[in-house]
Amino acid sequence: MAWDSEELGGILSGAIKQQTKKGLDKDGKPFKPYSDRPFAMPYQAITRKSKADPYLIWLSELNAHNANRKTRRSQNKINSARGVKYLAKTRTGKKYIKVLWWGGHKEYKKTMYGSDKVDLHASGDMMNSFGVKKTEDIDLYAVVLNNKKIKLPIKGANIVLGWNDREQGQKAFWNIKRGRNMLGLPKKISSTIIYKYYKEQYG
Repeated sequence: MAWDSEELGGILSGAIKQQTKKGLDKDGKPFKPYSDRPFAMPYQAITRKSKADPYLIWLSELNAHNANRKTRRSQNKINSARGVKYLAKTRTGKKYIKVLWWGGHKEYKKTMYGSDKVDLHASGDMMNSFGVKKTEDIDLYAVVLNNKKIKLPIKGANIVLGWNDREQGQKAFWNIKRGRNMLGLPKKISSTIIYKYYKEQYG
């Protein structure tokens, strides 16, 4: 019976997705939480505007300038909003709309997706694009199972996991750079999966 590296790769990528959904990284540790520091972004970059708009307040250059003259009650209403739309200018003087999120990325995720839990499944697009990129069956006479090297004249597997969509892969890259590396599994889990698969294939 042949060692099916494509099948094993699918099992491993599925396990990574499950681990990620629990909010755990490749080492089984909780992901770094989203920042609550205020940040600004172009309004055009928001993909779920219907979700964002109820929480945003329009401010033209005029009323932004006059904001300090408002009553305390009105000012508190502005500051308690989750975000504020305002006009900004590029270096060339072109105007565009920006959004300031008072509660940082944590509040942004809460507003857009209903949860600020870090599981990299907010929209589902990034993890749905993750899977087996490449496989290669190779002849091995020694494989490592449960940290012990044993001699087995069987087919081995060279498996490459990754993203089928370039944009989603870039999003994953930035998450990894921010301390949220999901590309892997704790050794105990991966060893158990491989050992179980081997037993099912070869008895």
